[in-house]
Amino acid sequence: LVAHTSFDAHHAVFQGHFPGRPILPAVYALEMLFQCAAVVMVASSLPDHPSPRTYFDRVASSSFHKFIVPDMNLDVRVDVEDIETLVDSFDTWHEESIRWLHRWSLAGHVMIQGDENKAINAHFQGLIGEPMPSQG
Repeated sequence: LVAHTSFDAHHAVFQGHFPGRPILPAVYALEMLFQCAAVVMVASSLPDHPSPRTYFDRVASSSFHKFIVPDMNLDVRVDVEDIETLVDSFDTWHEESIRWLHRWSLAGHVMIQGDENKAINAHFQGLIGEPMPSQG
């Protein structure tokens, strides 16, 4: 999946980060990758799981090579590295019982359009599952 985005100079994220020299916070860059990964995971889930839940539990590695500043046109890319099927893996997540189906290993990259070098590189893992019916 490749998504395209940009942040204009008036975006609230730049108001305090940093005055006079706006830079996109790393947490926003990682969130862009997580949002794209969630789309990939949900779109790839089986049709018999109509309401999957996604959860990202680990950033295995990340590297930030360039500052992302206002008005840069960005390409956000997520690739699936591995999918592990989970058997009998249950948890309670936000007061909801979840049966985890798969653990995903993903690679994400943020590129500045027109620049062949990666601005951000990350490898992370996520879980996808389905809510279990309540016993009450």
